[in-house]
Amino acid sequence: MDPKLTNFFEILPNKQMLVKQGKYVEIRLHDDYFNSNIATMIGDGVETFGFLDIFAWDSYTDDMKDSDATKISMRLPTTIVTKPMRIVNDSKNSMTILEYHGGDQFVVSTLVAKSHSRLFKYFNLMLTGKLPDDIGYDKIVSYFETCAIINGINIKANSIFLDIIAMVVSRDPENLSRQFRQAIKANPKVSMTARKLVNMDVIPSLTSQFSALTGSNPKYGITSSIGAVRSGDFKPAAESDIEKAIK
Repeated sequence: MDPKLTNFFEILPNKQMLVKQGKYVEIRLHDDYFNSNIATMIGDGVETFGFLDIFAWDSYTDDMKDSDATKISMRLPTTIVTKPMRIVNDSKNSMTILEYHGGDQFVVSTLVAKSHSRLFKYFNLMLTGKLPDDIGYDKIVSYFETCAIINGINIKANSIFLDIIAMVVSRDPENLSRQFRQAIKANPKVSMTARKLVNMDVIPSLTSQFSALTGSNPKYGITSSIGAVRSGDFKPAAESDIEKAIK
């Protein structure tokens, strides 16, 4: 497990992931996560995709400052269910803040039922340009494949097809009309995180006016290339797939 996670969280034998006693933690989810069904309210908890920016403090005070927090970027390509102590709406910044104190269930269980819907959520993040900025151009497909493995999904599309999707939505931030791969060709030393992801729906408008008028949303054709594999009864291993991904 990431040392930062170890400092603030513990995984119990029953596979719950708890905030350590004395610690204080926040997750900040942009409203787009809820509007796009990437995150949903479930009773007193929240189910959300595991691409989370976590702010953690060694203790709770009346004057919490971001500069005193440890920022942890969790990049877990599947969904988790979390039960915060309190949920606060920050309308000014279009954010929902999940607050946790010591003993709260940060992850209800690292053993989750597999579902093809998690891969659709990843597609949604990728095709709408909402993947975290620190996921490099060369990692987009590998995160997709890890999501498929964790959820027991057979991808009928081959890797070339997936590479093409990543290639189309990744643009040169200096010139959105060209793909990021062209920026790499011009400068092989460019950072893989320098890519700019854009919503697939705006791609036609970036290439030509004619394409903007005649283009259609390819999402439905893309998602039809996924097939879920049913593998019988679920028999959890000693270590869950989520725990392996966290490590």
